[in-house]
Amino acid sequence: RGSTVLVNSRRGHFSGDRSPILGETCRMSDHPIGSAKSGLRDFGKIWGQLFLVSAATRIAITFLVLPVLAWLLRLFMSATGRGALRDEEILDFALSVPGAIAILLVGGFWIGAAFAEQAALMTVGFAAADGRRVGWFAALRFVASKWHAILPLCSQLLARSLLIAAPFGLVSWLVFSRFLSAHDINYYLQQRPPEFYWAGGLILLLLGTLASILVHKVAGWLLSLPAVLFEDLRPAAAIKDSQAASRGHRKEIVGWLIAWLLAGTIASLAATWLIGSLGRASISLAGDSMRMIAFTIGSVGVLTLVVNALISILAAALFALVAVRVYRRYSGPGALPEHLADGDGIATRAGGRIQKKWIVGAGVAVILLAVAATWIILSRVKMEDEVLIIAHRGSAATAPENTLAAVRDAVAAGADFVEIDVQETADGEVVVFHDGDFMKTAGEPMKIWEAKRTDLE
Repeated sequence: RGSTVLVNSRRGHFSGDRSPILGETCRMSDHPIGSAKSGLRDFGKIWGQLFLVSAATRIAITFLVLPVLAWLLRLFMSATGRGALRDEEILDFALSVPGAIAILLVGGFWIGAAFAEQAALMTVGFAAADGRRVGWFAALRFVASKWHAILPLCSQLLARSLLIAAPFGLVSWLVFSRFLSAHDINYYLQQRPPEFYWAGGLILLLLGTLASILVHKVAGWLLSLPAVLFEDLRPAAAIKDSQAASRGHRKEIVGWLIAWLLAGTIASLAATWLIGSLGRASISLAGDSMRMIAFTIGSVGVLTLVVNALISILAAALFALVAVRVYRRYSGPGALPEHLADGDGIATRAGGRIQKKWIVGAGVAVILLAVAATWIILSRVKMEDEVLIIAHRGSAATAPENTLAAVRDAVAAGADFVEIDVQETADGEVVVFHDGDFMKTAGEPMKIWEAKRTDLE
């Protein structure tokens, strides 16, 4: 039992207690938790290179995706011919054919960029598992040389995911349209009639089932990207190979994926809560100084963004490292081009100490520059201790919203401005009201834009 060697004749893979071909011990009973521990050890050796890979790819994504999003928004706004849009109009555009195409293009580009980041991280991690070192720039160049395989793989996995999600999305949309669209959404959110609970519960059940299926599918597709990178398999063959290699291990891989998702979510929420608590305490110490309050709020905001970005980078790196280890155990071994490695050992070229020093120094420098820039900007801004109070829909806590009574109460309470909502009736009259119908306020389903002024009176 302890010396069985299995040979896959097509791929030349070996696994057993000890394979002289691979030169490393492979136990058939290895669990993904063991891969996670190995991934953590790898992270301790090459975390600097992993950070640089993620930072470079995310900066590139930001500068490429945000202009595209801004262009699409401007194109959409120009097509409507107005400078302001209702939520319903934005939703209608998203559900239209041009909107769906735009969402698919932007979403596909974003997912492709995430695949490129994971591929580069896996390249660095794969070399580390062999005791070699691959720099961040060499890893990105290697991934760029594989774009002709990575892009089709990303497209195929995205298409498969959409095909799986389509029936669930269609049924959810039908349930919403049939039971939750007859009246204004605020009626359902505030009054919560019986159909709100069971229709909402059915939609949640559908989405939960979809999430469970997708997680199981991702567990089967997990090894396809390493197979494309390190075995030169075509995308379709890599997906098929990944599903075959992960068969029998899906439950363990799914457990690891769920644990990874939970750990990342909990870490992000905990960091946000901790920084928020620190910010609230700091503001209380700032006293009446508007400049110190503004500086504290800005610093807390920057710190929240930085910490959550670091948590995201850490999660992406650990995912790639564990995926590589799982691949080497269940599928591998694969190989990297020899020219990628800087040497035979991770420490051949200054290892991690210099890299850590540079990264920590750069991080401290960025924080100091951010603090200095914030202070300079605030010092040049004219600070006036003046607060304007705007009453939302009038004094809605003491009188019905958007009524003269609410406006009078707001004025009496000292509000500087009163915000109201206006809509147009079928005969061109402008009325003050928020919802599309009167279900929330009076149990009346009449639509304002379908009624005349006399009907409303």
